[in-house]
Order: sequence, then structure tokens, then C-alpha cells
Amino acid sequence: MIENSEPALKQRLNHKSKRVTLCLVLLLVAVTSGVTALVTWINAPQSKVTSILLKEKPAVTSSLTGLQLGERLAEGGVSDLYLILEYAGTLSTKKHRTEVIEVAALGNGVLFDVPNDLINLEQLRRITVYDEDFFSDDLYDSIDVTLPPPYVGSVYQFEVQHTQPYGNLLIGLLITSASAFTLSALFFLRNMAR
Repeated sequence: MIENSEPALKQRLNHKSKRVTLCLVLLLVAVTSGVTALVTWINAPQSKVTSILLKEKPAVTSSLTGLQLGERLAEGGVSDLYLILEYAGTLSTKKHRTEVIEVAALGNGVLFDVPNDLINLEQLRRITVYDEDFFSDDLYDSIDVTLPPPYVGSVYQFEVQHTQPYGNLLIGLLITSASAFTLSALFFLRNMAR
């Protein structure tokens, strides 16, 4: 009987060593993916502002603060809107004026493009909406974007669209790391139970 149990014991030890090796390989994949995600996040370039979407503020809050753009447009026809973006420069605050867009109806919003590589998302400070007139431009709304989103002014709602460098890569690496770590822990617990 002792001779028959030796091959079974060797086979059990062989299976156990394979499970431990699999557990260690999964743990190594988890740690490598996690460290790679961290290094990628640290070395990723800053997010750049690509455009600003101007929408009407939700009706519940805007009815208390004044006329919405739709009501202003119904009164006067077409508005020639543009934005002034204030952002931190190297020595002082800089301003960028977007192109003028004729707006007859706001609908799902108006998209104001920002030139590539002009403004880092972290540098953006204030967005101001103007209506271009012949004699003087009318200030419609202004919002401080150093506060966390959503950016809701007195009349409009602003959506700052920006790049997300390596965003999908980071998500993939973090999912891989979490999955491999979970599988490694499950295999380890299963191996300890035997």
C-alpha cells in the first residue's frame, strides 16, 4: 500500500506546484499591469481643451434667474455668440476669443472649437459668453471653471470637452490588473483549502 501511495503523492505535489506557479504568474501579471498603469498615468501628457459645448440651463433653475437664450432669440431673432476663455499663462492670465457663431435656435447646444494645444484643461479659469453687437457686445453669462463640474451659469450650462491621453490604455491596464489579482487570490485560496 505504501508503494501505491507514493505515485499518488508525487502526482498531488506536482498538481499543487502547478497551481502555485499559476497563482504566482497571475500575481506577477497583476503587479506588472498595475505598475504599468501607474507609470503611464504619471507620464501622460496634460489634457487639452478641444471645444466648449454651450447649452441652455435646465428650465427649473433658469426660470428663477432670467431669460433663457430661446426666449431672448424669440424676442430679437438671431444672436451672434462667441466665448472668451481665460486661462493661466506663464506670467499672467491670457484670453482666447472663439469664432462668432450665429445662433437662431440653441437646440442641443452650440459647439465652440478651441485650437489644438492652446489651453491645458488645468489652466482654464473662466468662460464668458458674449453676443456680438454693432456698438457694444452684450455679456450673457460667465462661469468660473476652477470649481468641479457641472459648470452651470446663471443662464447657460457649459460642457468642457477635452482630450484624455492614454485614457483607454489606463482603463485596460487597470481591468487586467484587477482581474489577474482576483484570479490569483481565488487560486491561492482554493490551493490552501486542499
